[in-house]
Amino acid sequence: MNELKKFKRRIRKQFALPTSKSRDFLHKLNALIDIYGKPNPTITQDDLEKEFGSPKEIYISFLECCSEEELLQATKIKRLSNVMLVVMLVVILVLSLVAITAIVKSYYDSYESIPEKVEIIITED
Repeated sequence: MNELKKFKRRIRKQFALPTSKSRDFLHKLNALIDIYGKPNPTITQDDLEKEFGSPKEIYISFLECCSEEELLQATKIKRLSNVMLVVMLVVILVLSLVAITAIVKSYYDSYESIPEKVEIIITED
């Protein structure tokens, strides 16, 4: 059973483009792998590769059945999500630096406002 999970994980790692078609393909392939592997608990990675092919071969066969337009669209989406991730990380970094600077400035200002000597003058009326 563990070998089935490892094989599925290796296949999933090959699929770099997130599309609904790839998710459907992986779902159906996982079902086929389960059907093939359930009756035989001592199945190995080599047995699975002989039956289904290597993860790279599976991914290549998936790409061959996809149209160029679908692949380009998926590539654009992936690139856009990567750019958005980088932008969000930069914004978080800048906001963190601004917050840290404000905290340090506030601490420094409060430290400067502490009087060094207190002089008490008592006058008699």
